[in-house]
Amino acid sequence: MSQEITDEFLARYFARETNPVEDAVIEKWAADNISNYEQFHEAKQAWNQSFRLNTPEFSSDQSFHKVSDFIYQENQRSKSNKWRFRFAAAIALMILTSALLYIIQTNQNGFVTQTTAFGERLEVKLSDGSLVILNVGSSITYPKHFDDDIREVVLSGEAFFKVKRDESKPFIIQSAGLQTKVLGTSFNIEAYEGQKQIVTVATGKVSVSTSDAKVFLEPHQQAIFENEHLSKSKADLNDVLAWQTGTMNFKNTSLEQVIVELERWYYMDITIKNSSIANCVFTGQFKNEKLLNVLEVLKEALGISYEVKSNRIYINGKGCNNQK
Repeated sequence: MSQEITDEFLARYFARETNPVEDAVIEKWAADNISNYEQFHEAKQAWNQSFRLNTPEFSSDQSFHKVSDFIYQENQRSKSNKWRFRFAAAIALMILTSALLYIIQTNQNGFVTQTTAFGERLEVKLSDGSLVILNVGSSITYPKHFDDDIREVVLSGEAFFKVKRDESKPFIIQSAGLQTKVLGTSFNIEAYEGQKQIVTVATGKVSVSTSDAKVFLEPHQQAIFENEHLSKSKADLNDVLAWQTGTMNFKNTSLEQVIVELERWYYMDITIKNSSIANCVFTGQFKNEKLLNVLEVLKEALGISYEVKSNRIYINGKGCNNQK
């Protein structure tokens, strides 16, 4: 007999309190059809808006107030959506567990690792007052308390940093062979595994270096590290930072790369069945859009088809004239 997918069950899944068998049940249910997946995704968004323990010190009073505020906000937001409010109540029961998970993540050396799954974003406040916004499928490792002479973190994936200025203690981000160094500024780093790394500056000045090269960046400039080569160019901040508002921007982007982004954003496996359409070019923008709607736009724009089978979406088509 299959296990019922209740609000409490989903909340335990997002709080990482389920076992591998229960994980498989949830993930199979979410992948069975688009309707289930969209409910799963909406639940994940509600979870992401709930309390997350992002400060190095735990406060029971702070936790209580954040729980109360979250339930009130969800009640106001969900008056026309009883399911969402029920799920918000289930989330409230998981909040202290989430706090404990944070504490467990702090290892004996005083380092903390915060991770976002695909489809999840997270704000992290560091001990010096700096703020880090993690994009989907990303992780950051940092000390619970910074040393006297340096502030250093390790990033995998993508994040936006608002670094509190301290001229006596440089802030350094390590990301797969790239080092970004600042004193106090705001900037975005995209460093997903197996892809080119991009550092884009919003305010202030930033130095970006590899083992044998270095560039200095000012606002609206970016450094690109690809094939062991470091270069510098102008940047469109609106495009680079669009992800923070739930927006995906594509400009002459290959379908193959569009699929990579969709998999991250929607936590769904997507396969291109016909390799001849992988380089079809797409230009468009989606803001907080459901996956089904995105697929329909791609279908109309590129003449492709798609189908959902088991835990995967398959993309097919005959090819297109617009190719990279």
